[in-house]
Amino acid sequence: MYNVVIFATFKPFLDEFVTEQLNALHSWKALRCKPKIVILGDDYGTKQVCKNENVIHHETLLKNEYGTPLVDDIFKQGWNYATDDDICIFINGDIILTNSLCDGLDRFVIENPNYNKQTYMLTSIRYDWFNFRSIDFSDPSWEEKINLDMKGEFALPTGIDLFIHRKNTIKNIPKSGIAKFAYDSWILGYAIYNFDITIDTTLVIKIYHQFGKWYQNNKVCKRNKMTTELIHNAKAVNDIRIENGYNKCKITNCKIKWSTIPYINEEKEPDSPIKIKIKHPPRTRRRNIKQ
Repeated sequence: MYNVVIFATFKPFLDEFVTEQLNALHSWKALRCKPKIVILGDDYGTKQVCKNENVIHHETLLKNEYGTPLVDDIFKQGWNYATDDDICIFINGDIILTNSLCDGLDRFVIENPNYNKQTYMLTSIRYDWFNFRSIDFSDPSWEEKINLDMKGEFALPTGIDLFIHRKNTIKNIPKSGIAKFAYDSWILGYAIYNFDITIDTTLVIKIYHQFGKWYQNNKVCKRNKMTTELIHNAKAVNDIRIENGYNKCKITNCKIKWSTIPYINEEKEPDSPIKIKIKHPPRTRRRNIKQ
């Protein structure tokens, strides 16, 4: 079998972010693949939450001039908690995972038995959940219940919140602040150009993004608000992308795509609860919603 290490950072545990971040953390703890969970950073409330939830807390991170943790140091510190054979997952702190993640990892390991000797990136387009609420994860039908009243849609494919990879394989990560424009597409572009395997798992690994407020310039703000920090961050990452020859990459650039979990006989699609059913199909028209 395989071992999984999830590492992430959280925004400060202010009232605006408590529900989304606890939902996310509790969903990771509920995964049947039993990941090691590492929360990095020293923002308000993080230390106490990690203690209450009995997860690893790594406090020290490098930050930019706005006090935002830097992505390259998040990966560097997160990798310290993994072995070369572990499957590493960097994820944003407002993303809910389901056991479809474990289904996808099961498939990946079966199809790629030498995965721990290869470079790989698996990711998935997030599903934006607009009217998110607190979830009772002790209820085995929690996912079915939130789907009954969920209002949402697929995000643009350039907003990547899930990076499944092997430690120490992403080189020269830009000095980007976390939860800022452009760094996610840069990382995915790096994988597409350099890794042995890149896989778009959108129709297998189902992830929910709780569509809440932003935290920019050390304060809570509405989404789509262009701040000084966002502008500076995007410029820095774009400069690096141009220098390295990477274009703006979309998840749809991945050559390998998964549509169903494999079975012994794939000629007939099984009727199974692990087959993903999306309530709202992806939108095809252009949207004005930024990451």
